[in-house]
Amino acid sequence: MAEAKVKRASVVAFAVLIAATLLGLVIAQRLRHSDPVVIGVRRTAAFSPIGTGPRSAALSFWIRRFDRVDVAVVDSRGDFVDTIAAAKPVPGRTRVRFYWDGRDDSGRLVPDGRYRFRLGLARQGRSLVLPQAVRLDTQPARPVVRRLTPAHGIGPVLLPGPASVTGLVGGTKGRSLESIVVRTDLATPKIVQRSAMAASDRRVEWNGLVAGRTAPDGVYMLGVAQTDSAGNRGTYPAANCCGWAKRGHGSWARRLSSACASRAWSEDQCSS
Repeated sequence: MAEAKVKRASVVAFAVLIAATLLGLVIAQRLRHSDPVVIGVRRTAAFSPIGTGPRSAALSFWIRRFDRVDVAVVDSRGDFVDTIAAAKPVPGRTRVRFYWDGRDDSGRLVPDGRYRFRLGLARQGRSLVLPQAVRLDTQPARPVVRRLTPAHGIGPVLLPGPASVTGLVGGTKGRSLESIVVRTDLATPKIVQRSAMAASDRRVEWNGLVAGRTAPDGVYMLGVAQTDSAGNRGTYPAANCCGWAKRGHGSWARRLSSACASRAWSEDQCSS
């Protein structure tokens, strides 16, 4: 008798399990073919709260019917970071926008990394984390002029000459780029020339002229200034002059030398 009861209980439990599985599949299929929770999602791919570009990440979307929407930011582990909106009334079929400033709910700047938006729709009783990540990046762009051509061996390149000096650009790829010529034998280094470049350009060039005239005798460095995809600005040579370039990289132009300027500089400080 006891054995028969155990068998019946096992059969019932198995049947309940099968029924639950089938019900789950049906619900999953309905959700798969149901209307999406949010439509037309757009977001900022990368930003820097301290950069020169957009200092906040934008999120926009629309929903089919009125709802009260919660928007939060979560980190790569899914942990809560900040609340952007709480129970915000959102009309149907109207694109709405939200912004995140890169800080947590205490107002502190969060570490660089990838973050996502978590949405909650009260009337639908649904919540989801958007798959599109936002990259927060506060590191300065790090462009570099790797070498000069024509090769000049040991010693300076003297300009003006029969040809211009061309430098090969490497390092960070960004959304804006300009070539700069820095005079380095002054007490405070000075940018004496700027030229806009396409973001895809990989070469910088200088013919020894400044504003159409031969540059004064001195020590100059051929460099680049760049803004990366997140909006961070960076220069080569870098603002810390003693970390500019190692000897032998051939990044100097006109009476070149590998001597370092005696004082640090910033791009704004030394701009002409």
